Amino acid sequence: MSRSILNTVSALDMVSSDTELYEMLIDSFLTENADDGVRFTPITEKGESFVSFVHKTKGSAGQIGCEALYDAALALENVLRGKKEGDKEALTREFFKIYGETLSALKQYRKRI
Repeated sequence: MSRSILNTVSALDMVSSDTELYEMLIDSFLTENADDGVRFTPITEKGESFVSFVHKTKGSAGQIGCEALYDAALALENVLRGKKEGDKEALTREFFKIYGETLSALKQYRKRI
């Protein structure tokens, strides 16, 4: 079962329905991650700074209800850190695909509020 690009119900539950805090977390994600996403594309061997970016993205995505991005980051991080076997290039492509979709969904959400 695929998870949601943006699950606001779950995310608001995590912040005790504090919409102001949730909006701040979204704004922070959009501000901090926008440049990082550009910096790490196109897909090449990135080293530890890329692993840190994926890890940071995973944590931030989890906080704001970006379930699909969290899952993609977790899968990629596990392969990058050698915890699991997998196709690093395919997982990286999937991560950036979902990353772009997530940024778009968050921007749309911010326009509505």
